[in-house]
Amino acid sequence: MFLNARIYFWILLVFSVFALVMPVVIREKFTDGALIGPESYRSIRIGNMFREGYFSYDSLSYGGKPFVEEKAWYFLISIAPNFMVRLLPLIFGILSFVLFYFLIDKINPELKGISSLLLILSPAYLYLFSTASKYCAAIFFILLGFYFFYKRFRYLSIAAFLISGLFSMITLFFVVLTYLIYGLRKEDLRNFYLLFFGFIILFILQFYIIFKFGLPHTIFSFVNFDINKIFSFVVFGIGGKYGFNFFILILAFIGIYKNFNDKYKYLLIYILLFFGFIISFYMPFLFSYLSFVMAYFASLGLILLFSEQWKSGVFKFFTIVVIFCGILFSFLVFYNQVHNFEPNINYAGGINFLKNKVLDGTVLSDYRLSDYVTYGGERTVIGSDVAYAPNIFERHNDMKVLFNITNIDSALSLIDEYNINYILVDTRMWEEFFDNHEQGLLFLLKYTPNVFVSVFNSSDVNIWYVRDKNYRNL
Repeated sequence: MFLNARIYFWILLVFSVFALVMPVVIREKFTDGALIGPESYRSIRIGNMFREGYFSYDSLSYGGKPFVEEKAWYFLISIAPNFMVRLLPLIFGILSFVLFYFLIDKINPELKGISSLLLILSPAYLYLFSTASKYCAAIFFILLGFYFFYKRFRYLSIAAFLISGLFSMITLFFVVLTYLIYGLRKEDLRNFYLLFFGFIILFILQFYIIFKFGLPHTIFSFVNFDINKIFSFVVFGIGGKYGFNFFILILAFIGIYKNFNDKYKYLLIYILLFFGFIISFYMPFLFSYLSFVMAYFASLGLILLFSEQWKSGVFKFFTIVVIFCGILFSFLVFYNQVHNFEPNINYAGGINFLKNKVLDGTVLSDYRLSDYVTYGGERTVIGSDVAYAPNIFERHNDMKVLFNITNIDSALSLIDEYNINYILVDTRMWEEFFDNHEQGLLFLLKYTPNVFVSVFNSSDVNIWYVRDKNYRNL
């Protein structure tokens, strides 16, 4: 079958290395080496903290809160933070590709070549391993666990899954759930019990803080459900920078439909995929996990197009050509956009501006930008790490009020309450909160120069300094 000869494995391996190295090269050339995404900046900051000693309290997030998270990833980063944030994603990306290739060889050997090629061409795969995120390591150990499972190495499989929990407990939870459903179907829950017991032990060891503070008020961020946003988020090029290639998505649906009619062979996977799409809107890292599954199903769909008899051979030929061109085009578009991925060179300038300032206060911005702010060494009013955040819902409501406020006295009251020194607004906030108009807080920032002073201005980020109280009263 296509790309299944041994030589093609080495060609695909070289291609995967090239595909994962290129974003690093592009960012070095066009953005002065700026990392991609807030997770990367979070990793390097926390990694530096662990390098200095054990880190259990984050003095910057929400102005100060307990640090409650899996720590294995940050221990790895702490070896040499500036170097490891670039090296580890590359290593885990290559190893994950190799595991995926041999895993598909166990499941359906005829598809190992084309599945692996489609995986490399997937923007979700490329984005995951272009960012320094704990999910890079988690997905590697998940793939290793499933590989051992198909090799019938029961205890090695469970051990690999449990190691993934040192990087992401939510990832391990989904594996435990999969084992439960699989065990119920096979009427054999022994592996589930072992994995579940290990899950409980790991959870207690890593999140023992719940015995001191109780359960957190929330573990999710402030994303609101919106079916239109979900669709644009899922499909790369429409709204998501790490969504699925549109043509791979279509091929995957064809492959799923084909197998859905084949005695419901993959019913468990269909159920998990459906919930995965919904949950991934709140947990975007799941897009990258699903890219491995979608690459497999897309290869099934592609093989179906090749093998089925068409009434018109010419139409079949042009359909396949269009699909291949579409997949390749999306792959190239990803690299064309890499230098503009957040933070681009202008955005990074704003981050470096904060990093070079010595403040005794807080920066007001959207929660999605909190990792950039804390990387700059400044405190945030609100952030993406919500577990055990103080007065989280009150803060969220106050921020919404402040973004829409037009009364200067009311604005200054909230600014004083949270000791805000700087206000950072990026283009996404401009579009989402202010409809690209000078309204609400944006109006006050521009037309009360005796209170707010513009100190950094680029096409992507604007930063204002809040003058001291005596000056505010002028």
